[in-house]
Amino acid sequence: MLEGGSGNFIITSRNPEGTWSEPCWIAQGGIDPSLFWDDNGKAYFISTMPQSKKDGSEGNGIFQAEICPDTGELLTESRLISTGCGGRFAEGPHMFKKDGWYYLITAEGGTEFCHMECISRSQSVWGPFEPCPHNPILTAVRDHNPKFAGLGHMDIIEGNDGQWWGVFLGHRLTEAYYHHMGRETGIAPIHWADGWPVVNYGKTPGLEIEISDCKHVNSDKNHTAIQDIYGNSQTRILFDGKPLGLEWNFMRSFFRDYSMTKHPGWMTLFGNEKTLSDRDTPAFIGRRIDNFDFRAETLMDFTSENQEEAGLAIAHTPWVHYEFVIVRKNKMIYPLVRKQIFDMVTETWGDPVDKGPVRLQIRGSRYKINFMIGISECDGMTLVGTGETKLLSSEVAGGCIGCYVGFYASGRGKRSINGAKYRWFEYEWLPPTPEKARYFDD
Repeated sequence: MLEGGSGNFIITSRNPEGTWSEPCWIAQGGIDPSLFWDDNGKAYFISTMPQSKKDGSEGNGIFQAEICPDTGELLTESRLISTGCGGRFAEGPHMFKKDGWYYLITAEGGTEFCHMECISRSQSVWGPFEPCPHNPILTAVRDHNPKFAGLGHMDIIEGNDGQWWGVFLGHRLTEAYYHHMGRETGIAPIHWADGWPVVNYGKTPGLEIEISDCKHVNSDKNHTAIQDIYGNSQTRILFDGKPLGLEWNFMRSFFRDYSMTKHPGWMTLFGNEKTLSDRDTPAFIGRRIDNFDFRAETLMDFTSENQEEAGLAIAHTPWVHYEFVIVRKNKMIYPLVRKQIFDMVTETWGDPVDKGPVRLQIRGSRYKINFMIGISECDGMTLVGTGETKLLSSEVAGGCIGCYVGFYASGRGKRSINGAKYRWFEYEWLPPTPEKARYFDD
């Protein structure tokens, strides 16, 4: 990141674990940068940048320059090579070469429901590029009832066995056009016909795809297009001093004000002056929500002082998030569910609780989020509040990252004096809840 701005750069290492080189900054800006190595040894840098159209309006263009990847130096000027194949917001360019043709794939239509992948080709790396007559080669808009939508941002690869594959992004729908779990990665086989790729036998990929004739793949079974990379069974993480796993993320910058060793057998999280509404780095440590029906639960010990609060939260954007925290009010300790949807904030208070550890549980389904509290590890759970998943969706909140669930603490204007201690955390996929669509008449 440049001071006061941003840009594209290349870093290199002989080992994926590092040590990585200092960045080589590239004079060409834009989003979705990609590198292409031609078979003559030349390398090209491709990215998406705004460009003026003949009618005076602005649109996306795919720009390319020959580059020295060791230094980041552009060896040619950046040239406009494509404006896409007719869809809006052409982006995500990737170039590859096959049988003497240069293929340029672009994600078009915007990253919402009507996302799609298009392809064009040329016998010159600089174009002009001829669009495929069967574009888009990947989309969900032709499916009457898609379960996996917003398909696009694809790259095409050839396996060592000669089988071609498309790796792409998409999202699962709660109903109609709403999704709150963000974009996920899918894969589908590719075959070639008349010099053009055919994705998934010409069918829209679903949550499961049937692979009929791919090499080294058992063709008698369906294969999932998306999978949970952390496992879908109940998992209790005991905080015994070991570092957090790779599934845990921070917001924007590395958050350091937590400890796995300050209180042996507990993770201690100190709230800072930030909240989830700030475009900054609040005291939030979360993992992605990756199933409609899930249970996230923890045992927390926290002594609230003044405005301090701590607990669990579901975070999507700074203007849309749900918090389930313990706070002090009128010299007593209460559980609180706070829901912020842009400038609308609602608070639901539970009954007061005694000082000491409490179990906090967030239970999600396709349409609803429940926030429940338990006084000990043996007692049952009491409902404190509920929230709608639709209000957490990208269609409402914006963005495309999806929701995270995890630990949250805040001093709401100052650093917390008392750290929140978490003994364990559980995340479990649950069986689907039999719910009817909540937003349409029968």
